[in-house]
Amino acid sequence: MMKKIGAILLAIVMVLALGTATVAAESTEEHGTESTSNSFTIAKDIVLFNTTGGTQIYEPNVTYNFAITAGNPGTATITDDPAVKTYDGNTDKSVTVQVKAGTGGVTLTGTDSASKGVGEGNINVVFGDETHTDAAAYAHTTLAEGATVSKDTTAKATRTFTVTIDPTSNAFKKTVDGVTNFVPGVYRYHIADTTPADNISAAGIKRNANTLKDLTLDVYLRWSDNTRTALQVYGYVLFRGLTENESLTYNGTSGTATTAKVTGFDVPSNMEGDDHTDITSVADEYHTFNTTISKTVSGNLADKSNAFPFTIALTGIADSEFYYTRAGVGDGRAIAAAAGLQVMTSGSASISSNLKDGESITLVGLPYSTTVKATETNNTPDYYTPSATFKAGSANAAPLTGNDFVITDGFNPGKTAETAVFNNGKSASPKDLTEVLTEDVIAFTNTLAEISPTGVVLRVAPYVLILGAGIVLLLISRRRKDKAEEA
Repeated sequence: MMKKIGAILLAIVMVLALGTATVAAESTEEHGTESTSNSFTIAKDIVLFNTTGGTQIYEPNVTYNFAITAGNPGTATITDDPAVKTYDGNTDKSVTVQVKAGTGGVTLTGTDSASKGVGEGNINVVFGDETHTDAAAYAHTTLAEGATVSKDTTAKATRTFTVTIDPTSNAFKKTVDGVTNFVPGVYRYHIADTTPADNISAAGIKRNANTLKDLTLDVYLRWSDNTRTALQVYGYVLFRGLTENESLTYNGTSGTATTAKVTGFDVPSNMEGDDHTDITSVADEYHTFNTTISKTVSGNLADKSNAFPFTIALTGIADSEFYYTRAGVGDGRAIAAAAGLQVMTSGSASISSNLKDGESITLVGLPYSTTVKATETNNTPDYYTPSATFKAGSANAAPLTGNDFVITDGFNPGKTAETAVFNNGKSASPKDLTEVLTEDVIAFTNTLAEISPTGVVLRVAPYVLILGAGIVLLLISRRRKDKAEEA
């Protein structure tokens, strides 16, 4: 009889366990992470922008720092959320458990393979190609300036770092009356973005006031078996923000949580409000623009087949990466149609290129604080007159004059014409983020005005002299005829 009763009870327990596991699996995606895995990753996103949306650019070279510290002890109220039920498998719909300060047992590992435990310092999460050898791996599609960021945007650079939980750590033990044992339960930690603000701005990254910089991590540990001698990870939950209150409500049915559950420092997490509603705060942003230098040669005597030498000097973010493309390059020219990786080493770069009539060079993916100076050299024996127009081809086109366009010795042979440290119509001033909404096009035009040493135009002077001589001869002939008739 007792054997039959035991078998029935065992069957009931197995059915209940199976039902509980099924409910938990259904809720995991939305509300929490029930997992026996000892590690998981946290994402960090940077949203990428360019004046021409969809254009590929290189992500910024920047290193973020993250650290994990002990959380505050308190309580956790679990309401109708089986995905994060109590460590002992309690199937109640509403329970309250004690939350312990996580003083250890969890480490962060950065992209540079460095690991740090609770209170041990920072790990590094590295964006960009520090060695500048594999830039293609760091090229991404961009959003157009002014575009609205959505949770599912792919116009971003992403890195992850690893959170590892060691259930055998002494941090999960407690000594009572000289006896040390493991203690199951919920352990709380804080994960913070500790990157200095100057490092972020120096990389050309715009950080919003509400960008997510702190996470709360709750780790669930329970007995690994009935011997109660070892622990196992049962689940973990990340919460938006640095939660100082002693009680969190995990609610699986409505937006009444004290703070929102998130997946990391990624775009969706940055757009998740504490009440589960969408907010406009987004992840860090990297804004870039493009500058085109175009060449036009005009005048009946101009040599439109001549390629004028140009030097384009850039000053901006140290070690930022960009590329350039060529347009209108004729067949047979020994000039590449495009150049891949270019680097502003120590914050500067110089590009040399020859441009003839109808050709242009476009620099793509320049950080918005970059300044551009283009210098053209007259490599002909002719006396061209140079001019330059900013934002050529647009309604905002305007001639460059004064300090923004400097001509050396009238652009005589061997002399130069240049746009001075020029950036979006402002001399010697970096581009402001509000000024990158339209494409920069600087159009150089050379017009041949071949002049004689006396200042008389050679094409006209001979005809003027001939006409003058004819008039003089006509007058002389007329006067002689009149004198002959008078005689």
